[in-house]
Amino acid sequence: MTRQPVVTDVTDLPGEKVGKNAALISGITMLSRIAGLGRILVLTWAVGMGGVLDVYNTANRVPNILYEIAAGGALAALVVPLLAAPLARRQPEVVNRTASGLLTWSVLLLVPMGVLVAVLAEPVMRLLAGDAPDAEIAMGTRMIQVFAPQLPLYGIGVVLTGVLHTHRRFAWPALAPLLSSLTVIAAYVVYGLVAPQGADAAQVSLGQELVLSIGTTLATVVMTFCLLIPLRRVGIRLRPTLRFGGGDVTRNVRTMAVAGGLSIAAWQLSLLLILGLTNGGLKGTVGLFSIALTLYMLPWGVFAMPLALSSYPALAEAHGVGDRERYDTTLSTATRRVVLLAFLGAAALIGLAVPLATVFAEVGGTADVDPGLAVVPAMSAALVALAPGLVGFSLYPLLTRALYARGATVAAAVATVGGWAVAYVAAIVCSVVMPVADRALAVGVGNSVGMVVLGAALAATVAWRAGRASLTGVWRAALVGVVSSAVSAAAGWWVSSLFGASMGLPVAVVALAASGLTVLLVFGAVAFLVDRRDMRPLVGSVAGRLFRRRSG
Repeated sequence: MTRQPVVTDVTDLPGEKVGKNAALISGITMLSRIAGLGRILVLTWAVGMGGVLDVYNTANRVPNILYEIAAGGALAALVVPLLAAPLARRQPEVVNRTASGLLTWSVLLLVPMGVLVAVLAEPVMRLLAGDAPDAEIAMGTRMIQVFAPQLPLYGIGVVLTGVLHTHRRFAWPALAPLLSSLTVIAAYVVYGLVAPQGADAAQVSLGQELVLSIGTTLATVVMTFCLLIPLRRVGIRLRPTLRFGGGDVTRNVRTMAVAGGLSIAAWQLSLLLILGLTNGGLKGTVGLFSIALTLYMLPWGVFAMPLALSSYPALAEAHGVGDRERYDTTLSTATRRVVLLAFLGAAALIGLAVPLATVFAEVGGTADVDPGLAVVPAMSAALVALAPGLVGFSLYPLLTRALYARGATVAAAVATVGGWAVAYVAAIVCSVVMPVADRALAVGVGNSVGMVVLGAALAATVAWRAGRASLTGVWRAALVGVVSSAVSAAAGWWVSSLFGASMGLPVAVVALAASGLTVLLVFGAVAFLVDRRDMRPLVGSVAGRLFRRRSG
């Protein structure tokens, strides 16, 4: 067996440590995602399901998408692999210079971009919102201008997060979105109290609008600068510099940045396409699909991202010191868990689709929605359509990071861009051939087609570049997931149907709880019967942490 290398504060038992880190991130992320669901519910209550929700969602996407296209993917590909190797070799000067260079370049690039976004806010809003009324265009323009400072804030936050992850500090980066959600929820509540219920854009005053826009940007400020608290404890010194760590670090930056940027840019362009296609649907489609997409991202954020984030430093370190066995063990274990948990999430999206859609429709109301758009059927159909793509989308953060850790950023970019390109084409084709009232369903189907291709392409690329041993047992886990997901999704749908087609809010909440419990129990039972090897440590890890918390 390969001897484990001596490294800094990282682990000699990577699988166990990665699992603990993933559980920590997952626990905090679960709270964050619950707060995120609460955020969407409060937003829906405050502004309704109509025009203001469409405007807000469209404007709020702009800085995030442009940031990811310009720098987010590059930074995601760069920070951890550039810092992990010098940290493992005990080279703090290189770590300090590299982190400082990344932070300096982020600010220099993203501050001018933020200014440019503010200047071009009106044409950007007109491009995305199509033939929306002038009042909505004006509101969206002002919101984009207030949201523009978020671009450099995102860049600072990603660099600080990467530094903390490399030093095995996972709690605060996972906690930051929770603090952000709580901040913006407060802004939504204030808006809901001062603005007319169900008002359209023309009825909202500038002061009421600023409560929404300034509150949203303030939430980004909180999410970014709260990371300075744990940063003081890792001993890193940040100072302005345009130079990186030198040597191999400088040579690797360009290739990794371009390839990583292409991967994330492809994703963000799909979100721009979604905005364009849903804005071309009936009034209310943008808000409706945004809610469905948020629910789709919930299992991705709770299950897939924690495993990807906690595995990334271990993978980068293992490859950096030449420990192939450690790399393969870490990746194959994490991938099997991602696959099983993603299939559980897909089953939940299908089994809980109707009560979930009913809850949001009842909370937000449908007074400002086009009469031709049936909100509950449309949203539940979108959730079902998105579900099959969840597994491929969940593999995306883990397998791209596995390739980044090996320096195979170009291979990761090719597989990723190809998958998203398929999603673009499929979404456009479905939107053209399906009725405009089914636009959310059409976009969901197109997304799933692309994500299936994306997941398969990344898995094939990892097997090619890292060897089949890095994906040991993954195909078995996928087969178990398909069977368990199909049975549990059908069971959850059947339970929700027992409550009737038309439910009020109280009945929908009960149906949601009953269907959710059914999906969880049935999936767990089927998966455990078929695949005890992977399910036993997964269940044991969760049960062990719960027991320790209660006994402690």
